[in-house]
Amino acid sequence: MMNMQSMMKQAQKLQKQMEKGQAELAATEFIGKSAQGLVVATLTGDKKSLKLTFKKPL
Repeated sequence: MMNMQSMMKQAQKLQKQMEKGQAELAATEFIGKSAQGLVVATLTGDKKSLKLTFKKPL
């Protein structure tokens, strides 16, 4: 059985891994397009809007 100190170290390690993963996700850009490509949205992994483009249909 793990003692309290080793459990705390494991929890801190997991927390650092989570923070790293969240930072990587926040730095990632995602692009979504409507079915006909008339609307294009670019967002970050932490849900911030970077760009929204509307195109006129032909």
